[in-house]
Amino acid sequence: MPPSLETRKALPAELMNVVKRLQARADSAALEAQHAKVYQLAFWPDHQRAMPMDFLACALFAAVHPKDARNLRGAELACIDGYRVTFTGKMLTQVHADIVMGALQLMRGLPEGSPVLVRPRSFLRSIGRHTGKTDRDSFRQLIDDIIATAVRITAPNDQVSYSGSILTRSKDASVGGDQAFLLEVNRDLARVFLNGFGTVDWNQRKALLKKPLAQWLQLYTSRFAQPVQVAELHRLARSAAPLRSFRRQLKLALLELERVGVGRFAIDEHDVMRAQEPAPVPQLPATTPEPRGIDARITAAAQSSFQQRYPDRSFEACLADWSAWSGSKRARNPDAAFLGFAKKWSQGAS
Repeated sequence: MPPSLETRKALPAELMNVVKRLQARADSAALEAQHAKVYQLAFWPDHQRAMPMDFLACALFAAVHPKDARNLRGAELACIDGYRVTFTGKMLTQVHADIVMGALQLMRGLPEGSPVLVRPRSFLRSIGRHTGKTDRDSFRQLIDDIIATAVRITAPNDQVSYSGSILTRSKDASVGGDQAFLLEVNRDLARVFLNGFGTVDWNQRKALLKKPLAQWLQLYTSRFAQPVQVAELHRLARSAAPLRSFRRQLKLALLELERVGVGRFAIDEHDVMRAQEPAPVPQLPATTPEPRGIDARITAAAQSSFQQRYPDRSFEACLADWSAWSGSKRARNPDAAFLGFAKKWSQGAS
């Protein structure tokens, strides 16, 4: 028997209810699968330190001295490429950034929830700091600053990509009479690494110790390569200095970056910071014609070394005197012997 008119009219509504129930079950299953998934922190080489791209993009760590850090409440720190960050807590500085990167170094490759033992003495040594009692007390306060933060990062699509504290401290411990504590691999922190992370060379960063603007620039340039206005850098670094003073500080900090090998940057006539091509290295010819009677065993590498050490002295004159010296013919390593001769020669030459 065919269904009645009333049954036919009611059928679409029943189908819609079935679809809704099936969708609700699918959503519930997806949510359960998401909760069941275990996130693991990324891994990177020993000589590098890492920071999630979201943290870099939002300039979470200011270029200020810790004593100048102030308390913030619901402050929007930055907005870069559509990423926005609001922050509550003690303003984080480059010293806090070193501690966060040091903690992440201990957590590399570990799944969420894993405990990581932090012993203040060894941790401070690992980030290039002193280990006296005052330093250890200061370190505990800095850790508390980081744990007590409330960070909210919103992506360009208005989805919250991170919300919570950066580090999670589970409990205190004692190891061999030394006070220690446990940090826990934060699930949200491990998950945010999936969006990508930036790395910096740790030896270069240690060479920039106590230079907060240079350290901030190292983090910034590891994420952004495009030209940027000095006024924008001033805003993102949250410098308390007037723009004119900041510009002078910026030029000095860029020289520091070049000194340690991070890269070459310059401020152009439009007040824009741009990356520069590496300075060309002068190439010596494969062979250098020598005057007749001159020792041809001396290589172009030794000539280059001579010119770097004694830029105001004549290589040809020194080589001629070397060739005339009776000991030059007995030299087993002509380059080394020549450079030793050149050291005394340069002191006596007029």
